[in-house]
Amino acid sequence: MVKVYFELNDKDIISTSKYFNNSYTEAWLDDWAKRVIREIDSSELVSEGLVQSPVLGPITLREISSGAKALITMNADDTVISNANSCGDNCAALLAELSRKKDFEIYLAYPMNFGSLEFDMYIVRDGAICHNAREFEKEYLLWRHSMTF
Repeated sequence: MVKVYFELNDKDIISTSKYFNNSYTEAWLDDWAKRVIREIDSSELVSEGLVQSPVLGPITLREISSGAKALITMNADDTVISNANSCGDNCAALLAELSRKKDFEIYLAYPMNFGSLEFDMYIVRDGAICHNAREFEKEYLLWRHSMTF
């Protein structure tokens, strides 16, 4: 289950790219990482330090998208709260899938479009459990509304 923080926390990763670039190890580059790079960046992880992009040609892992870096970090490093604000809506399906497979924590301060996806999400702010976009959006709007007063 993913624990979601709508506000910053002292364990948060502020810069997804900087954290990933300075923290990833070869162990992070498993089948999940290969799939993330394929689905999010339409590229292939060729070796530990090389990604083949159809648009950019050969690039390093430092050059993959921040969304891909965030999803890989969510799976590989349980010691931090991953910054899901680095993810676009194209990350929603993989984020939802990962939420059903393992426990991890994210900071997410925008209403990611989960569409009809099902997921397991715990909202830290009030202890609510969400399993679909409607429940998540309700929690997000309650939080945003509480910020205006």
